Amino acid sequence: MNNKLKNYTSDVPVLRSLAEIDGLLIAAGVSNISKEFAPSPPGKVAAVRFTILFPGQKAVTIRLPANEEGALNVLWRDYVGTEKLSADGQSVQRYDMRRFSKTKGDFKEQAGRVAWRIIKDWLAIELSRMRMQEADVREVFLSYVWDGKQTLFERIKADNFLALGPGKDHP
Repeated sequence: MNNKLKNYTSDVPVLRSLAEIDGLLIAAGVSNISKEFAPSPPGKVAAVRFTILFPGQKAVTIRLPANEEGALNVLWRDYVGTEKLSADGQSVQRYDMRRFSKTKGDFKEQAGRVAWRIIKDWLAIELSRMRMQEADVREVFLSYVWDGKQTLFERIKADNFLALGPGKDHP
């Protein structure tokens, strides 16, 4: 089994993936799309927010972030493999300079391309499942409902998932 990160070789620019995400959302009938920018570097998109109608309820805002840092860490671990890292973890302790010539920072742009491509692919799949009536809009997006400060998932996680009630092993 290939254990590589999906789209790890993507050369699709982030802006193209974001435009494709916008197209998918527009076709799905959302009423608003906006971008949330990271504090740095300037112009870096951290999340896509959009407004969608939950059946029989009001419109809700959804926040879909891309985990570029997570993608960066996976790409770096795949590149490094079992080699020994420098004390700061940002480069390989090189014994053969020809084998390793990159640092972790060299993978940042690739991580952005990969992370946003994964979001675009996931969204396309989930919207297809909704069209086939295999999934409900609430089922797909509920954990991403945004109250202006945090997603529903983040709120439940902060409460140690107590809102979910006791599990099978608990009375």
